[in-house]
Amino acid sequence: MRHILATLLTGVVFYTAALADDLRRPNAEELVDRLKPPPEPALTKGYVPNKGVTVEGASAPLSRPSVDLDVTFEFNSAKLTTDAALLLDHLGRALRDPALAASKFQVIGHTDGVGSDSYNRVLSEKRAASVRNYLTARHGIDANRLETVGYGRSRLLDNAHPESAINRRVQVINVGE
Repeated sequence: MRHILATLLTGVVFYTAALADDLRRPNAEELVDRLKPPPEPALTKGYVPNKGVTVEGASAPLSRPSVDLDVTFEFNSAKLTTDAALLLDHLGRALRDPALAASKFQVIGHTDGVGSDSYNRVLSEKRAASVRNYLTARHGIDANRLETVGYGRSRLLDNAHPESAINRRVQVINVGE
């Protein structure tokens, strides 16, 4: 019985890891869907309790569209791997899509928790710049649409496992027009 339970649990862990990996390696159409701006805010009307007034205004979107991508680099380097180039080709096609053509984006580099803060910050900045350079050179994306930032290891996805590969990623955020 323990063997069966262990096998099932292992299957769930691998399925969850594969699903998370698929979410970080979307195709161009999925990237467009995840990065396109939200619809125009609707005018809202509401009653403010304890104030006795009704207010009218536009509802603001809760967050900016973004995606975490599993962009891989050579060890201790900002040089893109072949797998990274394939993923960035999807992103390049997405950024040229009419639904995203007017938007600007932040390209944010993140590292794992191994190494010093200063080293990881510089490495993440170089990696974000490498992504921007690839998109501008290979896909003709205007560099003015891509702001790069490097956070190093300061914003880990998995604080319990700072060395985990899930922490090494490139985040793309649609910051609007």
